[in-house]
Formats: sequence, structure tokens, C-alpha cells
Amino acid sequence: DGTICATYGQCKEGMDISYDGKWGYHPLVISLHNTREPLYIINRYGSDTVRAFMLFASPPEKDVEWSDEGVKGAFRFINRIWRLFDDNLSLIKENMNISEQAEKISSEMKNLRFSTHHMIKKVQDDVANKMQFNTAIAAIMEHLNNTTAIKNLDKLNPAEKAIFAEACVIIPRLLYPFAPHVCEEFWQLLGNESLIHEAGVPQYNPKFLVKDEVTYVVQIMGKIRGNFDISVDASQDVIKETALALENVQKHLEGKKIMKIIVVPKKLVSIVAK
Repeated sequence: DGTICATYGQCKEGMDISYDGKWGYHPLVISLHNTREPLYIINRYGSDTVRAFMLFASPPEKDVEWSDEGVKGAFRFINRIWRLFDDNLSLIKENMNISEQAEKISSEMKNLRFSTHHMIKKVQDDVANKMQFNTAIAAIMEHLNNTTAIKNLDKLNPAEKAIFAEACVIIPRLLYPFAPHVCEEFWQLLGNESLIHEAGVPQYNPKFLVKDEVTYVVQIMGKIRGNFDISVDASQDVIKETALALENVQKHLEGKKIMKIIVVPKKLVSIVAK
């Protein structure tokens, strides 16, 4: 139906965009015994579920192998977004228009802000430049996981609540070309009177794509015993001290002699002990 092309302003040359939005797919073939009655699927799961499944299942230039489990997976994905909005609607509405504030932001919320802007950049690149709708939807799914991983929202300070609200609001704006009807519902829930496409294509902020902290995983004899966040500029001595200070690491080193500590920059602290 042209939603994706209308949003991002271009389509791959020669792509057939039919009325039902199949983007040149020919997935249901009688000889393959994989035909489905479309109205039954749409009535049960919704047309947005079918669109999201077909665009996620395969790149647009390839045929889609129909999968009932894949349809159910797309349905669960959309319902997870619905639950995110339904459970946190008041918090999102109260904080979605708040500008950047000066409060201290936790590492967890900095990572969520990074996820938001990284997703915007990824989806724009995949759709507008590569026409890879499946990887664009995958990026939105990954960001949804990062957003729903945030717990104890009542303990967030105002700046962190604004980051969480932004992370939520951006999901329907980016998912809209793939699942327009339900995203329009999300948009109206937020109190918007205009249509979602009138808000334009979201833009990422490059400064939020630069991490000032990294996460190190700590291993003892090849087994993961903890992790910690630390400044990207931390010296190896500080990284080692921080790793050794972890309670679980100290527990597993009790009575052992440390033979060697190996630091893999921005990734791993490996401790050899006996």
C-alpha cells in the first residue's frame, strides 16, 4: 500500500507494490501446499500482524516461507508494545515532552538512551538506504527488549523518566510503516490529535551514540562471575581493581592464588587462579 515508500520517500527500482502491501512477494503457492485464507489470519491476528510477519520473515527481494509460528511471534511482538504502553501510559505522557535535564543519569538509562538513538539510525539506514525491512524490524525488537528491561520506574529521577518516555514513544513512530494501524492507536493514546506520519521521520542525536561507559564481563577460569560498568578511559589497573572488588568474584577467589589477570579492552576481564 506504499506506506514504507511514502514514509521514507523511495522504493527499490522494479519492486512491485500491490494493493495488499505484499511488496512483490509470492509466498503462498498452491503447488507448495502452503496456502492460507487471508481473512482468517487477519481476523484472528490483525492485518498489522500479517504485515509485520511478512516484512520481518525475509528481505523484500526474496519469497517468504509461510509460518504460522512466525505469525504468532509477530502478534506477540505487537502485544508486548501494547502492554508497554498500557502499563506505563501515565508516565510516558507526563515525561515525553520534557527536554534534557541536568540530573545524574544511571549507566542503565544511558544505555537505554543509546539504544533509542542507535535504533533510529539503524532503521533509517536499513529502510531508506538498504531496503532491508527485516533487519529494521529486528532493530525495533531489540530496542523493545532494552526498554522493557527497565524496572522500578518509580525510582527514576525526572531526567531518567524522560529517557524512558522517549524510548517508548519512538517505537510506534519507527514501526508505523510496517504496522500502521496499531501504531496510530498508540499515537492517539499519547494524546496526539494529528496523524503519526505528520510528525515526520525521527532523527537521532549523534552525541547519544557515543558511549562514555563500557560494560566488562568478569570471568574466573573461563566461567562468568560478574560484570560492571566503567568509564571508557579507565586504566587497566583501575579495571582490574574494580573486577576484583566484585562480591561474587571475591567469593570464587577465596582460598585461591591469582596467577594472571587479562583485560580485553572494552569487553572482558579474565582471571586465572589456582
